[in-house]
Parts: sequence; structure tokens; C-alpha cells
Amino acid sequence: MSPLNIIIIGATSDMAAAAARIWAAKGASLHLIGRNLAHLEDIAGDLRVRGAGRVACASMDVLDRESHEAVLLKAWDELGRVDVLLFAAGQLPNQSQCEADPSLCRQSLDINFGASAELLLHAANLFEKQRSGVVVIIGSVAGDRGRRGNFIYGAAKAGLETFASGLRVRLAAAGVHVLLIKPGFVATRMTADMRQGALFTSAEVAGKLIVTAVASGGGTVYLPFWWRYIMLVICQIPEFVFKRLKI
Repeated sequence: MSPLNIIIIGATSDMAAAAARIWAAKGASLHLIGRNLAHLEDIAGDLRVRGAGRVACASMDVLDRESHEAVLLKAWDELGRVDVLLFAAGQLPNQSQCEADPSLCRQSLDINFGASAELLLHAANLFEKQRSGVVVIIGSVAGDRGRRGNFIYGAAKAGLETFASGLRVRLAAAGVHVLLIKPGFVATRMTADMRQGALFTSAEVAGKLIVTAVASGGGTVYLPFWWRYIMLVICQIPEFVFKRLKI
């Protein structure tokens, strides 16, 4: 099998970078997209050392809707064919601050769902013309049920899951697969302020599981797998009990 051509949006994400290192070791060509170009270049240098076929970087803010199509078209042009697009952009908002200032809530919902969906639609149109490929979207177990401490983030991820489900149906006829990854707690820069316990997974393990999930062709994958059962239990808790729980 020939090495993959891969676009990673939100490539400075610790999970995405971990997956990129594994793909690089397999000789993949990677096009990294993110807001911090200097950080992307640092990651790119490491990927080249690890054996990547070629690595290019592009700066883009997901909220800059006018840049979406042009940045994706350039990536497609440079790679020639795109086998995998990993969408890992996102923000973990401060729930209390969002509740106090609803404009922050709006911004978080836009980053994690609204603008992200628009960008993914541009990618979907290109994959549909190509008639092959895999779209990988990083969701979250937070989207399974609204919890007191993160229901704004969870609402965006719930919307992204429904979006991914519909996109999967739309692109199936074109031979394009849509994979939704739903991580639980992962030890990354985004969760650095959280108290880390036994349920946390390292970014390195998460990256390995993402690569495995892409190769296996699943539809929705919890990361690690046991989060599926944790969330199944949480979703079955009666509402009158759930309101009293501090989770």
C-alpha cells in the first residue's frame, strides 16, 4: 500500500500531532493547518526527521470563513490526492466565563461547531469530487449528555456528532467515509488545568488509537473504547437523579 496523503486541521493539537508522528513514520505526506505557523513548522521539522514523505504548513483560523476554501484547495493541489483529512480544531471553553458573558458562549459554539461545520462542508465537496477518502472528525464524549460543568462545549460536540452522521450518509455514495472519534479525558495542553485521574489517557495513546481507527474503517469510535460503556451508564441515569450529581 502506498503512503497516505493527509491533511490535518488543528495540527498543533497534541492528539493530532501524536497521530501525525505515527503516519510520518509510515512515510505519509502531510499538510498541516493551524493558527500558529511557528508551532506548525516545529512539528513539521520533527515529522520530516521521522520519515514523512513531505510536509507543508499553512496558517488558518477556523473562524476566518473566507479563507476555508482557498486553504483547502491549496492543500489538495500540493498533495494531488487526499486520502485522509483529520479535523482536530477546537476549544475547551471556561464554562463559568461563558455563562457570565454569553458572547463567549457564542464564540465557543462557533469555533467548536458553526465555523467547523462550514469548513468540513468545503472539504466534503472536494472529497465528493475525488470519489474517495476518509474524513476524520474529533468529537467528544461530552456531547453524549449535557453536564453542569461543560454543557456549552458538550452542546457543540453533540451538534458536530449529528453533523458527522448526516455527512457520512451523504458521502457514502461517493465512496468517502466519515469517522467520528469521541475521546474521553486526554492529557493535553487543553486539559492542563484539570485534575487528572485514572480516566485520563495520554495524547500518545490517543494518537495511536486515532491511526488504528482510521485504518479499521469504523463509523463512531470512543477513545479509549471503554468510554462507550461509561457514557452508556451516564445516559441511563434518570434526570431527577442526574440533577443532583456533581458531574
